[in-house]
Amino acid sequence: MAFLEAGLLEEFWTCVNWKKNGLLDRLAALSARFQKELRRRSFPVELAPFIRTVPWRELGRQGAAQIGWEQLTRDEDALFSVDAVYRSLDRRVAQEVAAGLTIKAIYAYDDGALDTFRAAKKRGIKCIFEHPTIYWRMVRQIQREEAELHPEWAPTLGALGDSEEKLARKDQELALADLVVTPSSFAKKQCRPCSGADVPSTRGALWRWSGWRPPGLGAEERQIACSFCRSVEPGKGTRLPIGGNRPSAAKHRVHLNWTSSQPRRSGVLRSG
Repeated sequence: MAFLEAGLLEEFWTCVNWKKNGLLDRLAALSARFQKELRRRSFPVELAPFIRTVPWRELGRQGAAQIGWEQLTRDEDALFSVDAVYRSLDRRVAQEVAAGLTIKAIYAYDDGALDTFRAAKKRGIKCIFEHPTIYWRMVRQIQREEAELHPEWAPTLGALGDSEEKLARKDQELALADLVVTPSSFAKKQCRPCSGADVPSTRGALWRWSGWRPPGLGAEERQIACSFCRSVEPGKGTRLPIGGNRPSAAKHRVHLNWTSSQPRRSGVLRSG
């Protein structure tokens, strides 16, 4: 919406643009969970003239999840895996860019930018890359530590199972970027050694658990409430403050609220 309001948006590419209260939406109501998930892929009406979609793999992924066909979504190379969805969208946007779309810059996200950036580079189009989390090398380090501390959690630590091909794509995406946007100074620090691009960071909060206590908190008053606007999972080290082996975890009671992230999208910026 910020690009639209600034008059910079030429096209907005995503997998699904779900129409609330349409015929398909009423059919999806047979499963409240399915309908709710699809409605998360709805967008403001102001974006309608700019939206372009590549829906079939994402709809297949959602449908397979509903009927329990995990073999179609579980592995990276599965027909309806998250990785297959990202690559499908990436390829389609790359085709549009290569066909002569008149733009000066393209804005894309982690895991769904490689083919698009390659096409953009051939035409001298600037590549803006949003990396919404810490870089994969640090993710792996965190998850290895989690797996060592809590082996029973190892099957839930997805980054440990990423293929070399997927990791190579991540490195290539970052290397092609002219500008990298990160959510915090910590994420910026992790990306910088892998990219020659400028790596700014948007405003974000980062705090260390060990030894930290809010001002004015008494010795007997140690209940802390935290809000975390991302998915919360063991891969992000959440087991440590909640109930891990660190001494500080035993001294405090923690209440966490979180808001999961929205589906990833690609934006294309207008020239001029």
